Amino acid sequence: MSIAVQQNDEKPSHDIDREKLHPKIKEAVKIEAKSADQKVIVVVVDENTPLLPPSPKKNLKRADDDEEEEEEDRNKFVTCIIYLFLLVILFFSATLYQTPKGFSSSSIQVHSFSVELFKVSLLNSQVTALWNISFFLTNPYSIVRVTYQVLDAEVFYRDEFLGGALIRPFVQQPEETEFVSVAVIVSPAVVSNQIAGAIDAERSQTRAVDFNVKIHAKIRVEWGGWRWIFASAPGTFEIWFNCEKLRVQFSSKATAGSILPGETAECGYDSEYR
Repeated sequence: MSIAVQQNDEKPSHDIDREKLHPKIKEAVKIEAKSADQKVIVVVVDENTPLLPPSPKKNLKRADDDEEEEEEDRNKFVTCIIYLFLLVILFFSATLYQTPKGFSSSSIQVHSFSVELFKVSLLNSQVTALWNISFFLTNPYSIVRVTYQVLDAEVFYRDEFLGGALIRPFVQQPEETEFVSVAVIVSPAVVSNQIAGAIDAERSQTRAVDFNVKIHAKIRVEWGGWRWIFASAPGTFEIWFNCEKLRVQFSSKATAGSILPGETAECGYDSEYR
């Protein structure tokens, strides 16, 4: 609270029009004294109370500034959302473009390999057999689903094809391991005289024969059910696992044999985008 005192020796040109004063000032005027030589006005003013009403122009300007700030904040928020969405798309697109590099020789593990009704005819250069193959196949990705559209297994002696069989298609969820078994029936397969002789000689001398197994798959990769977002990402791949030197043990003159329990097979890996 402050007290303002005004002293004036000259006669004022006109009296104060109280009707034009601010309501707060009219209330603040407590004492008014007049004399011929001097006029003293004592006014009690509340420092916290503005003497003049706020300017309408300033209020409008302040409102305009507030609207501009709000609009700027909204634009920043929308820009951040767009950048975040683009980063998510780039991340998952890059993940899909890397496929099927996530697959490797460790993605497959041969569980068992055996043969029954094994017979080699040197006269007709024919091989008859029933191979039973089982293996574990793992999806190496943590967010990508793999669909095996085509899957087959083939048996070779050295580079000579002996027989093959298709395996049912299936879908693997991220990081899921599937146990797969297949029977390859050969009845009979015509081979060269050299191959027929080599198989018979190897079994007679060592009571064991080394075979090679190739697993071929045509796969499609999908990120959950939203692959349509990544229309530019690769779709179908072909992969091969080449498991060599699966040594099948035979007893004397037996027509059945299998790899030894616990024996591991080294499988190579290759892929191609289609």
